[in-house]
Amino acid sequence: MVGPQVRRLREAKEWSQSEFARKCQLNGFDASRSTIANIEAQIRKVSDIEFALMARALGEPLKHPMVSKKIPEWTIKPWKRNDS
Repeated sequence: MVGPQVRRLREAKEWSQSEFARKCQLNGFDASRSTIANIEAQIRKVSDIEFALMARALGEPLKHPMVSKKIPEWTIKPWKRNDS
């Protein structure tokens, strides 16, 4: 269910799978082009955190398959290294 939604939003932004994978990486999801392809083809499952990070990379709320309405923008803070 997530895959077609991701593909539709990615294509609406005219991003390649590689470009979307880079945007996901910048948001904390270590995705490759083949990861995105497998998610869109519904071959690979997506964890809740991956789901949130993809939504953040897209700048769009995604509809979670287990929830009947769109989830509002996620508030995930970037990980910061604590050198203390």
